Amino acid sequence: MAREAQEQQPWYRRVMRWGQANIREIDALPGHYDVGWWVEHWRRTRVQGVIVNAGGIVAFYPSALELHRRSPYLDDRDLFGEVTAAARENGIVVVAHMDSSRANERFYFEHPDWFTVDAAGQPYLAGDFDGPFYTACISGPYYREYLPRVLREICERYRPEGFSDNSWSGLSRSAGICYCPNYRAAFAEYSGGQALPPGRGGETSLYDESGDRRRDFGLASLFGAHAAGGTLAAAGREPSYFRFVDPPGERPQPLALGPTGAFTAGWEDTLHLPFGGDLTLTRPAGAGERVPLTYVPPFPTHPPEFAYMKIERTGLPCLYLRQEQSGQGRVAYLPADVDRLYWRLSQPDHAELLAALVRWVAYDHLPVRVTGPGLVDVHAYTQAGSPPGPDARPGVETGARVIVHLVNLTHAGTWKAPVDELIRVGEQHVALRLPQGRRAAGARLLVAGGAAPLEMEDDTVIAVVPGIDDHEVVVVELED
Repeated sequence: MAREAQEQQPWYRRVMRWGQANIREIDALPGHYDVGWWVEHWRRTRVQGVIVNAGGIVAFYPSALELHRRSPYLDDRDLFGEVTAAARENGIVVVAHMDSSRANERFYFEHPDWFTVDAAGQPYLAGDFDGPFYTACISGPYYREYLPRVLREICERYRPEGFSDNSWSGLSRSAGICYCPNYRAAFAEYSGGQALPPGRGGETSLYDESGDRRRDFGLASLFGAHAAGGTLAAAGREPSYFRFVDPPGERPQPLALGPTGAFTAGWEDTLHLPFGGDLTLTRPAGAGERVPLTYVPPFPTHPPEFAYMKIERTGLPCLYLRQEQSGQGRVAYLPADVDRLYWRLSQPDHAELLAALVRWVAYDHLPVRVTGPGLVDVHAYTQAGSPPGPDARPGVETGARVIVHLVNLTHAGTWKAPVDELIRVGEQHVALRLPQGRRAAGARLLVAGGAAPLEMEDDTVIAVVPGIDDHEVVVVELED
């Protein structure tokens, strides 16, 4: 009965295992894309749904729209149609994949007013493949008129269960702001007739909605910090540092860490943490905030005769901690780009600092906590009973189970591709904080198979995972 009920659910509730077949232009040539091989692969791996390239920057079907650029190798072939039909014959859901954010030079010259431009009127380019591609404006006819025609054509011919898109959002925030007439008009309509403000890069909080410069941060009173003007940029390869303001034993809670990846005795045995990034210059507001880290400027790493800190301390704040007088709210403000640095350099102290600040502002009330060796990515979900109601939004208060997906990211080039060897990590403890009145009925491991031992500590249930090669899925069933 449960299986029948599951099969009666709409595809977006029952499809859990997805495959994506990224089709290249050249795959439209005969012999380049073996549809039968892929269908057998999906059957063998029990894939329930596939995401297949349909159109956008390249059409893999014989589109009737003149400017919808086909693969130059397509001729009269309908590759998307072939894959869709074969998948459907095997009961596999098909989602049509698009890349809608850009178009080629021929399209641009037909409708240049449909594409993004900078403040000087120059178009934003989006790569050079068989010629330059141009980024379309989300407020112009490309998105409002042309793309709906493409989607309608695909729907009428193939009836895909849904669509996915590589870049529906258009121009990225890091690229800049669009100043084309369509975007200007949309902004004026949205803002009540105001003009589009000039772009200010990463300093948008210092400018108001009209583009006029503020004298201070828009959230200065919340952060407990005022803008002092300017940024200290990283000085090439020479390192800068954070210096602890307080002596060991007197440091605030988020900086009083135990053993870390870099310091086995914790931060109590060091005066400094590595930095090496950009620092926004600020000054304290004098509203009860605490500045526990300050800046130490770079110094030479060679020759050794000059490799020492000539300036051992400054008053430049690198971290603000603030707690509301009511005791209910906490704020941690980092004017330093520690998150960007951790992504680039994998410095363990940067990760420890970010994690400690998150735990502090959340009063350590984390719904899921995983402890164990290695670097493990954690994603937690709640799931309703079967079958759920049409408007079900299960949480841990009412859900039937909690699902925690663990991915082992431990390898020699952490965060960097490729992974050339799976390095098994040892025992992981998955701790779930349960609301009052809820208890765990049991836990199982979907990858390793079998039950997971459970331990109870007050309002927390702990599932023990013996180890992880590549990934593991922990399912904790909750009592009604």
